[in-house]
Amino acid sequence: MSEFMKDLLVNYLVILVFVFLVQLIYENYSVSETKRKFLMFGAMSLCIVFGMTFPFQIGEGLLFDLRLIPLMVGVLYGGSGVGASLFVVTAAYRFFIGGFGTWPSILTFSLALLALRLLHNSYAKWSSQKRIAAMTLFMGITTLSIFTVFLLFFSINIGPPRVWLMIIAANIFGALVLGILLETIRSSFRLREQVVQSEKLQLISQLAAAVSHEVRNPLTASRGFMQLLLTEGIDTESRNRFLNISISELDRAESIIRDYLTFAKPETEQLVSLYVPDEVKRMIDVITPLANMHNVHITSDVAACCIKGSPQLFTQGLLNISKNAIEAMPHGGSLILAAEQKEGTVFISLSDTGIGMMPEQVKRLGEPYYSTKGAKGTGLGMMVTYRIVEAMGGSIQVDSEPGKGTRFLIELPAHFPDQPRQVQYT
Repeated sequence: MSEFMKDLLVNYLVILVFVFLVQLIYENYSVSETKRKFLMFGAMSLCIVFGMTFPFQIGEGLLFDLRLIPLMVGVLYGGSGVGASLFVVTAAYRFFIGGFGTWPSILTFSLALLALRLLHNSYAKWSSQKRIAAMTLFMGITTLSIFTVFLLFFSINIGPPRVWLMIIAANIFGALVLGILLETIRSSFRLREQVVQSEKLQLISQLAAAVSHEVRNPLTASRGFMQLLLTEGIDTESRNRFLNISISELDRAESIIRDYLTFAKPETEQLVSLYVPDEVKRMIDVITPLANMHNVHITSDVAACCIKGSPQLFTQGLLNISKNAIEAMPHGGSLILAAEQKEGTVFISLSDTGIGMMPEQVKRLGEPYYSTKGAKGTGLGMMVTYRIVEAMGGSIQVDSEPGKGTRFLIELPAHFPDQPRQVQYT
């Protein structure tokens, strides 16, 4: 009996491992339906061949295996095509093994395949509990029917009733465990899809709220000043001031919309070779007035290197990071920009001596509508920056410690132009 249990457990283990691995891949929605079916067929074929090669003995001259379980899984979860192919494998290997039970075995398994095919039509529509119950019940009835056919039509003695009960119990237990495992995996993947879909809807809701909130403010201000322009007796100086404010607010609204469009689809189709020292210098020239207002000293150490991308978007990304860094130093400090090339990668770092961030804040950088500035920030700048770097084939790493500052490290693929740039040193 101990040898019987050992062989039975080995057969169980092989089937469970193969089915578990297959189901994990089978529920991956990025895998095509054809590949799924081929994977199911291959794994269940190995289970059938293994079981028939290493059966377990239940009596004198009586061998038994669990080939019916992978056949059932193949039909119910893979479809008729997979089931028919598994039956061909089963029949061919049974002929190869030989023995007096070859034809009875093929006949009984063909009847089981037909019953499974009929069950498959309604199986997918049932609940998980009903599918598990159906698998278990089918396995018990089919195993009993096979024994009845063997005994009544082929006069093959399969031992005393206790042997029948042992084999039926082994099949029912295997079907029950396998059904629970399969349905649990399927349920977890369905739950994951629901969570992903819910997160997408929540993201759309946040973006819609952000656009509505951020664009409404400048539009409301512009509308108010335009109404003032309709007031009789307004002087020319006030009229010009109101017009300038209205135009400024409309420009701000346009800038917000542009940020969202950049996040959705960065315009990286028109890629050109960018000489990093020139791009960094251009960005520093733009950001210097803001740095002076906050008493921030900017230094740079940029080696000669090139990348490929959009100059406007690349500058915008650097400006977003630099602006945040300057605003993180309310009492002044230093902003250090550096760039170097190592083999095929360009590393651009921006380091500040500001207030720093907590690890939880660093993890959320780049999320839509998340800002470390509280009510003063929209989160659009970092969201756009991450999207720009990603579209250029790069990545961003952030190291920060509260009270000690933050370092952004941008990694981008190096570009090697056909005509090397002639650098003039002054």
